[in-house]
Amino acid sequence: MTKVTLGSLIEVGLSPRGMFNVALGVNVGAGIWVSTIGGMVMYRNMPKPSFGLIQAKLWPQYFKMTAGLSALMLAIHLRLGSRLHPSCNGRLDSSYVLRCLLATMTLSSLTNLLYVGPKATDTMLARHALEAAENKSSDHPDVSPQMKLLNKKFSSLHALSSGLNLFAFLLPSIFIALWTGEYGLF
Repeated sequence: MTKVTLGSLIEVGLSPRGMFNVALGVNVGAGIWVSTIGGMVMYRNMPKPSFGLIQAKLWPQYFKMTAGLSALMLAIHLRLGSRLHPSCNGRLDSSYVLRCLLATMTLSSLTNLLYVGPKATDTMLARHALEAAENKSSDHPDVSPQMKLLNKKFSSLHALSSGLNLFAFLLPSIFIALWTGEYGLF
């Protein structure tokens, strides 16, 4: 049995496998928390404008973190490719599948960070300004045509951002965690 010391813990923590697993755990945990629990609690308990302003500050940080950690995992995977599990049920090379998932995770977070998120935030802020000018909530039954356009645009951007986060980041993260648990990476 290997003796556990502070030195051995540091060595394991700084190893490629250790860094990969910590990055994966943080990505999955943060994704589940931010996308479900934290967001739902805030949405149900905060005024809509305050909720939107907090989300506009939180999501960019989340996307920076997930893009960086996903890119780190992809780099580790590329570096150690020859030592990875050799097959994915005999159909596709697992290193190819996992690398595609890691690249998808990185790109989806970057897309949300650099394009979709800023557009959604700008649209949300325009909606807030119009709500104040019209003295009506954006979901009031009798909103102006301009508010209807902003609502439609925001809804589309929010759906795109949520879809990228759920289908291109969170689900691949969970799949990789399940794969790693079953087969290991190295």
